[in-house]
Amino acid sequence: MVRLCQKSFFEPLKKELPNGKEINLSQPAIVAYHKLHSNRPYDLMDLQKLRPNLQERDFSMLRRSLEREIEKTEKMVKEKAQEVWDSLTPMLKLTHDQKVISEKLLEYPDLQKRRNDQKISEFVSLISQYVSENPNITFEDFLSQSLAILKLREQVEQKLKVIDQLEKS
Repeated sequence: MVRLCQKSFFEPLKKELPNGKEINLSQPAIVAYHKLHSNRPYDLMDLQKLRPNLQERDFSMLRRSLEREIEKTEKMVKEKAQEVWDSLTPMLKLTHDQKVISEKLLEYPDLQKRRNDQKISEFVSLISQYVSENPNITFEDFLSQSLAILKLREQVEQKLKVIDQLEKS
C-alpha cells in the first residue's frame, strides 16, 4: 500500500457527544481513501455522506496518493512482466501454441498462487492468446498488452473521477 502523506492525516478528530463524552474519529481523508479502494455498493454512498467533512487538502492528498500508487503498481507489474517474459521467451522459440503458453505462464509463482482467481484466469487466457497470435512479439508488446488487459490506469482514473465528483458536490 502507498504511504499516505502527513502525520496529521492519522491524528484522530475529537468529537464531543451530547452527553459530554469525547470520542476519537478517523480522519475523513483516510476513511475516503479506504472507501475508494473498496468495491462494496454502499461505499459510494458513504463517500457522499463524508463529503462535508473533506477539505481541499484532503482531495489533494487523495489524488497524490492515487498517482503514487499507480506509478508504484505499474513499476511492479513491469518488473514481474519482465520475469515472466524471461521465462517465456525460450519456449517461444519452439512453439506459439496458446495452451502451452498458458501452462508456462501458470508456472510463474505469482500467477500459480492465484490461478483460481477469475482476473488471473482471464489475464492468462488473453495474454497467451495475444502471444500465440503474434510470432514476432517483443517484451514491450507483451508489457503493453499486459497493462491493457489489467486496466490498472483505468481503475485509478475511475477513482479520480469519483474524487472530482465528490469535490464538485
